[in-house]
Amino acid sequence: MKSARKHPPKSPFEEGPKGIVTRVAALDALPRSTAGLQTKEEEDGSITVKMRLKSTKWQKWFGAPPEYDRQYVLDALGREVLDACDGRASVREIVDGFARDHNVSVPEAELAVTKYLKTLMAKGLIGMEIGSLS
Repeated sequence: MKSARKHPPKSPFEEGPKGIVTRVAALDALPRSTAGLQTKEEEDGSITVKMRLKSTKWQKWFGAPPEYDRQYVLDALGREVLDACDGRASVREIVDGFARDHNVSVPEAELAVTKYLKTLMAKGLIGMEIGSLS
């Protein structure tokens, strides 16, 4: 039997239906670069980001070394977003700054920046700090 929530979340940080973080909580989250990232600036304004990862048990079973490097190249806009992930600026502040700096609407910037932040998270380059439920 399905349990439907009859009332909206009491806190903007409370999880929504099916464990989904609310939009308000996501925009108030504080993105932070993963510790140990190594960056190298390129002449065109892009950066190469390198991180050291530990091999999983199944990777080792197939002969992978215990640790390996993963490398990504971010263009100038990607670099700008990654640089803003300092753990002090919220997603909303990063979006507003991006909209202002690039003369685009806030909704357009929100779509682009949040999608890019999801990509950075999926690659393990950033983490998100979401406020407590207290």
